[in-house]
Amino acid sequence: MRKIAFIFTLILGVVSFQGCTGPEGPRGPQGYPGPASEVFEVTGSFTSNNNYTINVSLNPAIYNSDVVLVYELAGVVSGNTDVWKPLPAVYYLNDGRDLRYFFDFTRNDVQIYLDVIDPSFDIPDPYRINKTFRIVIVPGYFSLDGIDTSDINAVMNALSLTSNSVQLLD
Repeated sequence: MRKIAFIFTLILGVVSFQGCTGPEGPRGPQGYPGPASEVFEVTGSFTSNNNYTINVSLNPAIYNSDVVLVYELAGVVSGNTDVWKPLPAVYYLNDGRDLRYFFDFTRNDVQIYLDVIDPSFDIPDPYRINKTFRIVIVPGYFSLDGIDTSDINAVMNALSLTSNSVQLLD
């Protein structure tokens, strides 16, 4: 009886390890068709001539599912370490007034705004002249869960971007 069980088990094992044959199945979905992510740096000034807006064209256009994050260069510490502050950002000035940077985006552009509550307010130059911003394009398939999006370095690390990845725009 043991011999029959052994032979039966052996035959079952041989049959189980044989490969199946037949036509190849359909091709799976293709990967993300564009760059994994991008980061741009733009410097501009907010004036009444441009309605206190910096407009950045995206060429080529981003995908509908992509997300944009914008960071302001808020300062430099230790001589060479940039401090990036996420938008929207609010600044409270000593005279009791405040001003805000915020942004919106479409597939084709990113607009960064400087907004003040009082239109007669003379905005100090450091808040409006030669301001530098970084724009990070986050692909729609990428999850930002668990990533501190207030930290541009954490975002860039998660997206495998380095300082060499930054594209300077005019």
